[in-house]
Amino acid sequence: KDGIVMDVTERHRAEESLERLSHYDPLTDLPNRKRFQSLLELTTERATRHHEMLAVLLIDLDRFKEINDSLGHPAGDEVLCKTAQRVARCLRGEDSLARLGGDEFVILQERVGDVHEVAVLALDILAALALPLVLDGGQQIFVSGSIGISLYPNDAAGVTDLMRNAETAMYQAKANGRNQFSFYTGNMNADAL
Repeated sequence: KDGIVMDVTERHRAEESLERLSHYDPLTDLPNRKRFQSLLELTTERATRHHEMLAVLLIDLDRFKEINDSLGHPAGDEVLCKTAQRVARCLRGEDSLARLGGDEFVILQERVGDVHEVAVLALDILAALALPLVLDGGQQIFVSGSIGISLYPNDAAGVTDLMRNAETAMYQAKANGRNQFSFYTGNMNADAL
């Protein structure tokens, strides 16, 4: 009888672990792409009902491949974890941070009063990233990021367009010299095409 109880308990733990892995990034413990997508869908529905604006800020670390190539993947993983912590400290309680994969993070800023609030958050994040980052081995490195911003409902009618537009704006920030943010504008898609 004890063996059966133990098997059920172990199976339950394994199921919980798999469930967590399917919704959270194992490195940073942030929500992953799948969980963020679900959250974004729910939040845009609520924003529509309450006539609120929200912002998606897509952050891509600049030249992150060089960190992995020169210092190794363990150092790169440490940079990702410490970056996640720095970005999280810039957020309000109702904002959400997720890791989409690689060196991409995304923020959902809810109940935005005006675009100035979003710009202030983006500037705060860039300032936090610009501070020297000290790795556990004592090595000091510098990280920067490019941020693309898309607003709902101003820039997109749905979640897919909202994310795509934030990505387009992020590539614009990179093209403009990195270490900056860019709001999505309608002509960005025309330029891309």
